[in-house]
Amino acid sequence: MSIAFFEDAKGDLRAAGFYKKNWEQTGADGVFVGAFDASDELASVGFHEIPKEIINMYTRAKEVKRNEKKEDKGEDLGLWGMDLNRVYSGKDGSLVVVGEKRYTTTECVTTQNGTRCYTVWHADDLLVAGIDPGNKLQWMNRIPKRASSRAPIGASFKYMNGAGAHHFLHFSKSKDLDIRSDEPPSMKGDVLVVADAINEATGRMERHAVLNPDEVKGVKLYQLSMERLTRIGTGEILMEAYKKGKEDVLVRITVKE
Repeated sequence: MSIAFFEDAKGDLRAAGFYKKNWEQTGADGVFVGAFDASDELASVGFHEIPKEIINMYTRAKEVKRNEKKEDKGEDLGLWGMDLNRVYSGKDGSLVVVGEKRYTTTECVTTQNGTRCYTVWHADDLLVAGIDPGNKLQWMNRIPKRASSRAPIGASFKYMNGAGAHHFLHFSKSKDLDIRSDEPPSMKGDVLVVADAINEATGRMERHAVLNPDEVKGVKLYQLSMERLTRIGTGEILMEAYKKGKEDVLVRITVKE
């Protein structure tokens, strides 16, 4: 379905992406990784199927039932809409493969002047897989998030590594700060910048509130965007926002070691 070629931290040629067993299906069945030798011949490859538990995470009950019926019929479940976003390489040759659910919908509005339809771009949940230097799967997890726009979406999250964890910063709602794995995001409450920290060794995820744009040291921030976040060092990011009064501010975000 998708593939990326790159050199890892040791200078070896590697490849990673998503695959599906049946070309007619739309969902990704799993993550594949490969390594090449000095002659650029494929030396090893690993195929790691996405577990049913992850496919059903943060999903509505009726969709879970639909997946159970498909499984009973012997059909592949897959994770629909999954695009390869990026691959991070560790110093020891380990990899973090990140996929993102990207798709478009069409919405129509009817007024007295007629009906007007427009395209909505979506950037939803992340699938994150930790791969060891030998291309074996260490863990796999799913990060719940929602982002939509009437314009194509650029970056919907920012990544930082620090404190023995992989940190994914993105926007969420306050009601989803303590989201359960058996429910979809509610999309209710105040907008927050959150960091989902995935443990490098176990793959366990914890969600932390980073800041509330309504109150940052007595200042209310506007026009927040992941495009306006810039990494300035290990575990540090600068975020630019509008303060009103024709003035912008910079907020420094640090992941504690």
